[in-house]
Amino acid sequence: MFKLHGSPMSNYYNIVKLSLLEKGLDFEEVFTPPSQSDAFFAMSPMGKIPVLETKEGFLSESEVIVDFLEDIHRERPLYPTDPFRKAEARRIAHFAAISIDLPLRPLIAMIFSGGDISDAIKASTKAQLERGLNGFARAAKPSPWLAGADFGAADIFAYYCLGMAAQIAQMHLGVDVYSALPGLDKWHAAVAQREQVVQVDAAQKQALEAFFASQQG
Repeated sequence: MFKLHGSPMSNYYNIVKLSLLEKGLDFEEVFTPPSQSDAFFAMSPMGKIPVLETKEGFLSESEVIVDFLEDIHRERPLYPTDPFRKAEARRIAHFAAISIDLPLRPLIAMIFSGGDISDAIKASTKAQLERGLNGFARAAKPSPWLAGADFGAADIFAYYCLGMAAQIAQMHLGVDVYSALPGLDKWHAAVAQREQVVQVDAAQKQALEAFFASQQG
């Protein structure tokens, strides 16, 4: 059995968790915050979550973990088998993480720490986000899923990267993420209704509510 180390507050933790659930793999959740300790570096070289504990050792970085799960369990694929279509799906996942989620990370850190967000940071972040959304819209085509007829890794990465981005962008930047691409709002609603997604989202909501309640206390 695998052990998934991290926190359901993390969208990248939830990407791996949903991938495990979609593949029907047994795993145990070990709730662990990111750390810069030597002990945690032995599990995750950058001290980040999620971390997947396997019988061979530890793996970090969500894209790496999902690729590993794909290699060892092909019965329920999360990527197309055709090499070019697989590369297209991986590109969508990469764009969601690097071009949409990453530019918002400074804002997310400030929000969780309670810091002030300057107009200059907002303007810079908004410009980066809009550029990323434009590129994502050129690569992703909901039909009905982002990489074709089958739900897979492109949808999982995009759902959790765009989901975090959408809330922050709407509240602090006045940007509607789901208007970036025709059909993206319907795609998001369809993903949110999947049984495993409902399960993962409920755990994330509970963890976030507990965190903000502890901050107010």
